[in-house]
Amino acid sequence: MIDDVGRRLDRLERENRRLKRAGVAALAVMATVFLMGQARPPTIVEAQQFIVRNADGARVAWLATDRNGLPSLTLFDKEGQGRINLSLSESAAAFVSLTGSVPRASDVSAPPPPASTVYLAVYGDGTPRINWGDSNGKLRARMGLLSRGLSSVDQTPYIYFFDEDENITWAAP
Repeated sequence: MIDDVGRRLDRLERENRRLKRAGVAALAVMATVFLMGQARPPTIVEAQQFIVRNADGARVAWLATDRNGLPSLTLFDKEGQGRINLSLSESAAAFVSLTGSVPRASDVSAPPPPASTVYLAVYGDGTPRINWGDSNGKLRARMGLLSRGLSSVDQTPYIYFFDEDENITWAAP
């Protein structure tokens, strides 16, 4: 009878050890699940600027604010030249600048030559404008609407052509 009680006691102690191990393991799993649930990614990321780089580390996009705190987004080509810019001004104007790509000379260490630019804007009063610039950065043509009153009905279309010194050579109306 004492042997029978001893075997039952050994079996009971083994089961007790197994239950303790299973309880500790279950507690560890529950703690891990709880802690993983607490580590959520932020829903808002804040910074003064963001630079997007491709797999080679080259800058392909830049979102930042200017010295007046207004936003600007620039997209770059594979040569690192800004080709598209979207920005706002203090006067509530919205701007889009598109710069053409110019083939580089064989010497890639030299800066690329300037390219022609198209500049689109909508000013705070709602009047739109498109400017065309040459490869020297000179304004060569402008088209838009002149605001002649408070109503959009009072806007008159115009077009100007400029010489290399930015003097108007032709205008309508």
